[in-house]
Amino acid sequence: TEFLLRRYAGRHTLVVCGRGNNGGDGLASARQLHLAGHPVVCAVAAEQAEQLSPDARTNLEAARRLGVNILMGATAESVPGYLLGETEVVVDCLLGTGASGEMREPLAGLARMINTLGARGIPVVAVDIPSGVDAGTGTIASTTVAATHTITFHSAKTGLVVPPGREAAGEILVWEIGLPRHLEPECDVRVVATGQVRVPGRRSDDHKYRAGYVAVLAGSAEYPGAALLTAGAAVRAGAGYVRLLAVAAVVAALPSVSVEITSTSLGESPHLRDVERTMAAVSDPRISALAFGPGLGRELDTAEVVRHAVMASKPPAVLDADGILAFAGRAGDLAARPGLVLTPHVGELATLMGASVSEVGRAPLAAAREAAAVTNQVVLLKGSASVIAQPGGRTWAVVNGPPQLASAGTGDVLTGVICAMLAKGLAPVEAACTGAWVHAEAGRLAAKKHRAGAWAGAVLDMIPAAYAGRVYDRRPSWTK
Repeated sequence: TEFLLRRYAGRHTLVVCGRGNNGGDGLASARQLHLAGHPVVCAVAAEQAEQLSPDARTNLEAARRLGVNILMGATAESVPGYLLGETEVVVDCLLGTGASGEMREPLAGLARMINTLGARGIPVVAVDIPSGVDAGTGTIASTTVAATHTITFHSAKTGLVVPPGREAAGEILVWEIGLPRHLEPECDVRVVATGQVRVPGRRSDDHKYRAGYVAVLAGSAEYPGAALLTAGAAVRAGAGYVRLLAVAAVVAALPSVSVEITSTSLGESPHLRDVERTMAAVSDPRISALAFGPGLGRELDTAEVVRHAVMASKPPAVLDADGILAFAGRAGDLAARPGLVLTPHVGELATLMGASVSEVGRAPLAAAREAAAVTNQVVLLKGSASVIAQPGGRTWAVVNGPPQLASAGTGDVLTGVICAMLAKGLAPVEAACTGAWVHAEAGRLAAKKHRAGAWAGAVLDMIPAAYAGRVYDRRPSWTK
């Protein structure tokens, strides 16, 4: 109520209520809005008060006594057209945190009605969680309400911070209701918060290799840009030394892009195929962290080289894109190689795990956890919010990335940032969380300038600004 009065004062408000306690919250809010002189109508998806939960029934009776305009037996067909025409804000109170699965009529029709209003540019405010979102998993029904804002009570639910539920939530505002912290259930998914992000700085005795030597095995004649973006991101994320390991066609493109990145040519073939040269390059004992995959291509001989290099190398590493696809159907093999961070998108994770894209897309939280368990590695599943899962099941979400990050090459930038964090000495899960947050923040800063979409190069340029003020000093290396 307070939010509506502050943000949308005087706007005609339609509160759409289901039969449970979430509907009771809507009726209570309608009553308070009415008392404040705010124009409000409450549509209730029940013919009679007896069909409501006890809490909703109590709030219905209180609202009636005060003369709130209430429409009982509401369906998508029965709500008058004139009422929809004058609605300037709509409040979704159809279903709360206990609901899961597909919505049934009349709720499904009312949810479609709310989305039709939203498509006209009318703000949609969801109470606690958008109807159709599973609060525990983030899975969604086909008629899920797409909210502009979600007012959630006490703390953000898992379903609000992981895809696809995150995509339905809009702006999330947590409203305190006085619940003691010691009564909270254990957190299922932790959000990587701004105040928790700390980037390791230089030590007084650092030289370029000790400050973090990143080696990037990436690129092909067809996809040179992916390798250049990954290496460039590692430089901007503070690695002391970056070497690109790639075929000659990629190495030839490097001088026009960067003078800071060194290179080793792995042969004249348009794609990676030389096992001996590759193994010699990744075996440099000075390497602090490796990045495998962006733009390598999917040729069978390339995949064989990648598998050999990943499994035989020792430093911590990021496995992305074609590096992940090299292990399609062999996910369990990765359990024998410690220190990896896997950074797939939905399609890559589906291929790795032998699942369908729709399966992974429907339940990304469960898919990321399963992949982390099978591979015994940290898995960062990219999406509207990045889900980061450890083998033991602990999970984090990075939610500050804007939709403008949905652009070719931004995932390659993420790989470079995480690899730089590994090279600085962060453990895989810390590197994934920190790197994903910095990448998302760089995307947010780029999106301020480029609202239509932030291309990978724009995100790359914002990396130093993204972690400015978050770098901490480290003691000399001998004091470990």
